[in-house]
Parts: sequence; C-alpha cells; structure tokens
Amino acid sequence: HRDLHSFPTRSSSDLPLARDLLSRSERILGPNNPATLEAQHAVARALTANGQPEEAVQILDSLLPVYTAILGPNHKNIALLTISLGQALYQAQNFTRALDLSQQILAAKGGALDLDVINALDLGANCLFRLQQRQQELAVRQVILPLKTQLFGEKHQWTLSSYIQLAWALWATGQPQQAEEMLRKTISAAEFALG
Repeated sequence: HRDLHSFPTRSSSDLPLARDLLSRSERILGPNNPATLEAQHAVARALTANGQPEEAVQILDSLLPVYTAILGPNHKNIALLTISLGQALYQAQNFTRALDLSQQILAAKGGALDLDVINALDLGANCLFRLQQRQQELAVRQVILPLKTQLFGEKHQWTLSSYIQLAWALWATGQPQQAEEMLRKTISAAEFALG
C-alpha cells in the first residue's frame, strides 16, 4: 500500500489517474480500506491542483472522520490529510477555517518539528496574509524561517522562499529597511546556492 506522500498530485493531469486508482481500490479493496482512503485523498489533492477546491473540501471533510476512526487520531497521515483540507479551504478562499485547521495541527504536534509543522505554519501565515492580519503574519513568518533553516539548510529553495515572504511581511508592517536587508540576504544566499 502506498504512503500519501508517494502519490503525485501537482498538476491537473493527475486527476484522471487519481480517479482511476480510487475506482480500482474501491472495487478490489472496499471503501474503508486504508489504500482506498489514500486514493480518495489523492483525488482530493488532484482536484485542488485542478482548481476545484470546493469538491476537494467535500471529499476531505467526509474523509477525515472516517480516516480518523479507522486509523486513529494519532496516525501519521491525519496531519497530512488535515493540511490537504486546509490547502483546499485556502484555495476556496475560506481562510478563517483553513487558519483554524493549521492551528489544530500545531496543537496536535505538541512542539515536534517536522514537515507537517512547517506546512501548517506556512498555511497559517498565508491565511493571515489573506485575512490582512499583518502583525500576526509577520510573527509566524519569523518563526518559520529559522525552522526551515534548521530542517532544510540556509540555501534550500523552501528556506529562500521564506526569506522573501518574511521580507514582504516586514514591508507590509512598515519596516522597509529590515525588508530590504532580508531581500539582500536572500539574494546573497541564492547567488551562493547557484554557484
């Protein structure tokens, strides 16, 4: 059985493949088999990537309680599924609910540092940006950057993107000099990373 991380759903072309996988899994394994649940998640992620977040939200909203009942609330994929729901809600412009989900993930993780925490923080910061809560967004982005640096290194593309996001948050909160300094660090790090 495949892990949720292993099924690619980054483009709209993945949707037919994901639906086919779900159909086969339901027919062969049954609707409540963990592999079928993962296939439903893959369809929802493909729908989100295909610009159909409302349909993805419907699937994920119904899938999350079933997934939790079958696998347990502490299963490693519950946070991933919740992040997918948050991302679909974000794309559907339901920023308040997506922000609530990001906070639930962080509370459930209890201070652990992993990719789920990074994704939840990114989701939360993006929601705060869209909700125009600039000071709160800045505070979250100031937490994200050192965590990404710790997990991925200073020159990693995800860390570099966090430098840029932090610079924009600084600019939006009336700190243009700090924003410019952050952008200079980003440029310097990117130049070093590119050789």
